[in-house]
Amino acid sequence: MNNHKDEIKKGYDLHSNGQLQEAESIYKNVLHVNKENIEVQYLLGLVKYELGKLHEAYDLIKKVCKKNNSNSDYLYNLSLISLKLEKKKEALTLAQRVISLAPNNSLYYKLYAECLQRLGRYQEAIDTYKDYEKIAKHVPEEIILNQGLLLTDIKKYIEAESKFKNILKINPDSIDAVLGIAKINLLKKKYTRAVELLNKLSNKHKDNKKIEIMRANAYFQSGDLNNALSIITEILKKNKNDLAILNNIGYILREMENYSEAKEYFKKIIKLDPKHINANVNLGLILLSEKSYKEGWKHYQFRNSQESVKNNTPKTNSQKWNNKTLHNKKVLVWTEQGLGDEILQASLVNDLRDFVDELTVLCSERLLTVFERSFPNVNFFSKNNPAISSMNFQDHLSCPLLDTAIFLRSHESKFSNLNNYLLPDKNKKEILRNRYLNLIPNQPNKPIVIGISWRSENEKYGIQNTIKLENWYPFFNVIKNMKRNIVLLSTQYKCCEEELEYVYKHFGIEIYLDKEIEYSNDLDSPISQIASCDYIISTSTTTAQIAGALGKKIWHLPSNGISCGWYWLHKGDKTPWYPQMTHIRRKGNNISAQLKKLSEEISRHFKNKELII
Repeated sequence: MNNHKDEIKKGYDLHSNGQLQEAESIYKNVLHVNKENIEVQYLLGLVKYELGKLHEAYDLIKKVCKKNNSNSDYLYNLSLISLKLEKKKEALTLAQRVISLAPNNSLYYKLYAECLQRLGRYQEAIDTYKDYEKIAKHVPEEIILNQGLLLTDIKKYIEAESKFKNILKINPDSIDAVLGIAKINLLKKKYTRAVELLNKLSNKHKDNKKIEIMRANAYFQSGDLNNALSIITEILKKNKNDLAILNNIGYILREMENYSEAKEYFKKIIKLDPKHINANVNLGLILLSEKSYKEGWKHYQFRNSQESVKNNTPKTNSQKWNNKTLHNKKVLVWTEQGLGDEILQASLVNDLRDFVDELTVLCSERLLTVFERSFPNVNFFSKNNPAISSMNFQDHLSCPLLDTAIFLRSHESKFSNLNNYLLPDKNKKEILRNRYLNLIPNQPNKPIVIGISWRSENEKYGIQNTIKLENWYPFFNVIKNMKRNIVLLSTQYKCCEEELEYVYKHFGIEIYLDKEIEYSNDLDSPISQIASCDYIISTSTTTAQIAGALGKKIWHLPSNGISCGWYWLHKGDKTPWYPQMTHIRRKGNNISAQLKKLSEEISRHFKNKELII
């Protein structure tokens, strides 16, 4: 027995000195003789953890915890390892147990906060850090920084900046605190201030990769793509084959519309790491925008491994589709991303329904009414319906609806019969149609109703896909020169009356706003309104997608670069997704030229119909 104590002490000393493999060997020898020694099992588990053998460490320490579930150190380390292994819920439960056993140990609150943070429960994590501060005698910079980052993530920018400034009072040289403040400025779209902060930081800390990446991002977001590319290319010289940097370069080249060179960067990354998620997704998006559908879908399918996508995947007991046949199977699919994207994805439903035995689709609540009417032989449920998780889909194969495009839209020739797949409420449509025609009564010819949307509410790309009404003068001039009476109708979500008053005051054009159309709930009324129009003109908004799905004649004003959706393609005036849509392309950031071209197109269209003076 004394020999075992000596051996254990020797192993412990080696362990403490960082001689992990030697310590591992001694602990194993002791356990070979005394298999039930809990303390040595625990120490071996810790060594395994430090050696990066996480699964072995987890098995050992879990075994120890089963024998003694009241030792806070054991449970703490099991929670730590569980978190490393992405067993987030188990790690959280263990961390809660540890705090209940030792409520005055601040270290345990730190772990609990980290578990909450990893699960996306940011406010709870912030509250837990506050509990940590109440207990700890000294609050390290790391804790204050984590709070600042979490507050930034939940858009509490004033509180977040206060945390970063508190760090700078203690440590004026804190790089992370300045980066935190710069990030807040970027999120608030104060690009000049962010660039200024990052340039100062760059001058102090030459060649700091973290600083330079954010500095490049700041220039990128400010629209200075040449500077962004120059900075990130310089970083690459010192970090050759750094996959994140290569991906950033490809991303900037995508925004610069240098697609051929961007593809080469993404292909280089994939050659080095075939499962690189972002490179595959980015390459897929370019290929899809070039109509290289077969290859494009294969790469774009990697988006399913992105955290944001995984977190929004419906929880069901269905079987995951393995890209093999769906023929004569029961299938469960779901729509993704924004409402406009869901409408585009719905173009796959009829083809998929003909292919499978039974089809169930999960979509946004606001689209249920129109989808159920448009696709009567399909089962629809809201993605937010809490009952979904308890429904029995065991005999269903499941995947995102868009993934079925792998075989349904593998070539441009497979885009057929896509007109009018969305069906409006006929009665609502006729009521609205008559309402708008009667805005100009007692005329020999009925007026032409043109719906117009100009602003995107997309959080990420809304600015790029918005053209303020004050810039639409060339279009308004065409309307003024029409022989036929025109009803210009706002089909804009969250239309601001002040905008319309400005147009009337400065251009003498009245845009009619129907206040009875409700956009924030069910989309059935807006869809009926768009269906009642003769023509639609829109930037990249949900209006454009609805009009395309209804088969309406629409002039579409897409942005360019990354903010131009892959389904709009990156050249040409047509997209196979919406045959009646005509793109009016933007070159660079020249919105004036885009609107001038729109005006020429509309003038030519109506002149052919002898409706222009």
